[in-house]
Amino acid sequence: MVHADGPRKDLVFLVIGGGGRPAASMTNMLSLPNFHFADYESLGAGLIAAVRPDIVLSPLMGPRFDALDMARCLCRSGFSGLYRAVAASLPRTDLICREVRATTPDLDFGIVTVDEILGR
Repeated sequence: MVHADGPRKDLVFLVIGGGGRPAASMTNMLSLPNFHFADYESLGAGLIAAVRPDIVLSPLMGPRFDALDMARCLCRSGFSGLYRAVAASLPRTDLICREVRATTPDLDFGIVTVDEILGR
């Protein structure tokens, strides 16, 4: 997924937030062609079909959802790819992963830390 020279250019990312900011304002701030931004409330089969993401990212816990809610919604929407929840360093992430994977076995679920994303 990530090479020495950065992420593959052909991967399509869907980043789900939940802070109440409209997706359009986020898109204007970050005009990256392979990154798409949406609020949790916008997530559904239509969005998945339109964006066709390879990887979905979201916070582990948002103000209106958590990773388990997100995983269930992704499955209902027809997504069966890579879903990664982003969190600060946590002990025993394996327990969270086990619960999400047991509930949504069609997803490739994992937790990434902010430090991992930033390469620290």
